[in-house]
Order: sequence, then C-alpha cells, then structure tokens
Amino acid sequence: MGVALERKDTVESTEKIALLEYIAYFFYGFGQVLNYAMVGTYITIFYTDYLLISASFIGTLFLISRVLDAVIDPFMGAIIDKTHSPKGKFRLWMKWGSMAVVATTMILFIPWGLEGQLLLVVISISYILWGVIYTISDVPFWSLSTAMSKDPQERSKAVTVANAGVNLGFLIPGLLVPIAAKYIGHNILGYEVAKNVAFIQGLPWAMLFFSLLSIPMMIFGYSFTKERRSMHIEKVSFKDMLKTIKGAKPLFIICSIFFLDIVWDLQAALMTYFFVWNLGDVQNQATVTFWSMFGFLFLVFYPMLTKKFKKKWILQTQLILDTVLRVSLFFIGYENHNFVIVLLVIISFMRTMTSSIIPNMIGESVEYCEYKTGKRTEAIIFSFQTFTGKLKLAFALGMSGFLLAMIGYKPSIESQSDSTLQWIFIICILVPAFGNILRLLLTNFIKFTEDEFREVSQYINYKNKRLEALEINNKEKVLYYKTKMEEIKVQIDRKNI
Repeated sequence: MGVALERKDTVESTEKIALLEYIAYFFYGFGQVLNYAMVGTYITIFYTDYLLISASFIGTLFLISRVLDAVIDPFMGAIIDKTHSPKGKFRLWMKWGSMAVVATTMILFIPWGLEGQLLLVVISISYILWGVIYTISDVPFWSLSTAMSKDPQERSKAVTVANAGVNLGFLIPGLLVPIAAKYIGHNILGYEVAKNVAFIQGLPWAMLFFSLLSIPMMIFGYSFTKERRSMHIEKVSFKDMLKTIKGAKPLFIICSIFFLDIVWDLQAALMTYFFVWNLGDVQNQATVTFWSMFGFLFLVFYPMLTKKFKKKWILQTQLILDTVLRVSLFFIGYENHNFVIVLLVIISFMRTMTSSIIPNMIGESVEYCEYKTGKRTEAIIFSFQTFTGKLKLAFALGMSGFLLAMIGYKPSIESQSDSTLQWIFIICILVPAFGNILRLLLTNFIKFTEDEFREVSQYINYKNKRLEALEINNKEKVLYYKTKMEEIKVQIDRKNI
C-alpha cells in the first residue's frame, strides 16, 4: 500500500492554464504597468517643467507619500487574503482596482490651472491617493499567479507571461509618449518643437490618452483569468500575517535584492532628462525604446535557461554583464549618440530576459511560508513585493527631486551647465552599476533554490493529501502521509534555510 501511494504521489497533479488565460494575464499586467510606467517616467518632469514646482518639494512629496503608502501594503495583503468571493480571492480586487488605477493616473496628469499652496495640496493628495489605489490592483495581480495552477511549470509560465506584459508596459511610454506629446503640443496646441516646448506642453494630454487605452486591456485581463483554489485553504488573520513575516527569511533576502533595484528607478526617473538635455532630443528615448522592444524575443529563452541553470546563477550573470557595459559606457562618454543608444538597448535586452526571476522567487516563497506557518498567504507574500517596489520607488523619486536641485537643474531654460549634464550622466549610467555590485553580494545569501522549492512543494502535497485522508477517516493513509512529511521536514531543516 505504501509503495503504491508513494508512486502515485511522486507526480503532482497538473492544472493546465489555457492559452486565453495567459493572454488575459498578459494584458492585465500590460495595462496596469502602462499607468505605473507613465507615472514613474514622466511625473517628475511634468511637475518640474510643466507645473513649475520646485524639485526639492517634489523630492519630499515622493519620499513621504510612497513610504507611507508602502507601509500600508502588507496590511492590504492581509485584507485581500481574508477575501472569500464567488469571483475569487484576487479577481474581485482586480476588477475594481483596474478602473481605479486608471482614474487616479489621469488625475495625476491633469494640467491644473492652480498656483501656490493650493496647487501643492492638490498634487500631494492626488499622488498619495494614486499609490494606495495601485496596491489594490497590483497585489492581487501578482498573487493570482499562485492560484492559477498548482503545477510549478505552469505557474512559472504564468509569471513569465505576466512579466512580458509588465515589461511591454514599461517600454510603451518611452516609445509612444514622446511622439504623441510632441504631436499634440505642436499640431494641436500650436507650440514650437524646438527646445522640447511642444513635448512638455503636450505631455499631460498624452498621459490622459494612454491611460484611457489601458482600461479595456485590464478589464479583458480580469474577465478571462481563473482562480483554482485548494479546498484546504484556510482563512487568514492578521496574526497569520505576523507569523508569515517572522518565518519569511528567503522572502526578505529576495526583497532586499529587489529593493536595491532602486538604482534602476532612479535612472528611469531621470532618463527623460538625459535624453532631453544630454542627447539633445527626447525622440532618442523613443528610438531606444523601439529597439528595446525586440528584447521580448529573448523571453522565449527564459524557460530554457531555468531548466538548465538556477535562477540565482542567471541573475548573477546578468548583474555582472550589466555592470561591465555601464562602466564601459561611462568611460567612453555620451558624445557618440548612436553608440549610447546601442548599449542602452543591449542593457534593456538583458534586463527583459531576466525580468521574471524576482517575481518567480517571490512566488516560490509562498510555498516556503506555507511550510513554516501552515497557512497559505499569497497576497501577504506578494504585498511584500509591492511594498518593496513602492519603498524603492519612493526613495528613487525622492532622491531624483533632491538630486536635481543639488546638481543645479534649471527648468524652462535653453541649456544646462556642463556640470549638471555630467551629473545626469553619472546618475543614469554609473550609479546603477554600484547597485548591481550590492545586489550581486546579496545573491550569495540565497539558500532557498529550485531544489528546496521542490521539497517544500512535495511536503505541502503530502499535507493536503493527509487532510483528505482525515476527512474520510483512512488511518493508514493518514499515517503514511504524516511519515512522508516528517522525512521531508528532516531534510529541509538540515539545510538551515
């Protein structure tokens, strides 16, 4: 009997995700992050050059509001984990979150005809509101990947597809917004193209247009995805949230690596300034983004790489290559615009190909935390991804405002000083290389890899089957599964994860 059970349980029951679900999941991520990327890329230059708000105030606003917003995320995750609805634990939140994200993004870029303290109050409230609303959409979106299937390969595909949508969402604003904003500013509003005046004046209207386009994408994503819940999922309390935090060492390591991605957010916040002032035309940003889109072809290699190499090793390789390219570009300089564009595209290619690694590792932490606490808390786990993402973006945007003031940036003038241009170059190109080195050092602390994930998954599989055996009062099966759980636990505990 025991041998037969063991043979049966060595293969996890497969839950295939339909092609339509993959497509829907892709488009939800694409539409959601399209709004996120527009805010992350253009909100700073919209505030400084359109609304003429001081960079120091913007830095303070970004820092305070996003830190407060990030602190809310784990609590929001606990609320989502307590949700029980016929529409699903996560999809219910995605439905209403999608429309709310678009609405608050549009509010952010309204060309307010206000001045003084009233203007500062309005943009502060709208920016804080946007961050809170985005959580309502983002946490359940990523959490859904763990509920679409129990099969590790299917889940990995789902995360990869979601990241493809996310990466495309990040790229589209850099490609189309400069073109659309310049067209609106020049052909509709009548501003001159020179000195990027038309781009700045057309920017808020381009933002409103692209935000509206994201609505049908996110509604389609919500409508055609599915949740496949285990019958043994228990209700989650705030006490469970604290237990998850206490037992989530692998999660904290991954989130620490993710946090150091702050250098990329800082680059993104100032990259438009680099294209406008250092390279002389914001159209260069569209050029880089256009060619970077071909990096999606490299996503097909990601599943192949993860079959042969551990995610930890793939991430380490990408960090090393990215650092080498950045240091090389720094010493060569940015005078040769074509060379700069080529290197930036190559860097984007590598980042796109490895973009699924962190979300996949965080997704695997769901099983580890369930192993440690006995409760499945997907939303709480992924709220830490959102928490970390917002925290790093808070510091990045905050620093961008302070750094612009420190390096002497002057909005609405015909040129910047040589010193200001050099510092923009350093921040956008060299600073991320130092972040790569710190992240590389942290990867050495990753102990929960694919091997441990398979062991933990098998433990959970035995746990669920033991619960099924208890329900039918099959004592032999209960004893068998309990023995297998104890054997796996001994193996895992020896590794001191």
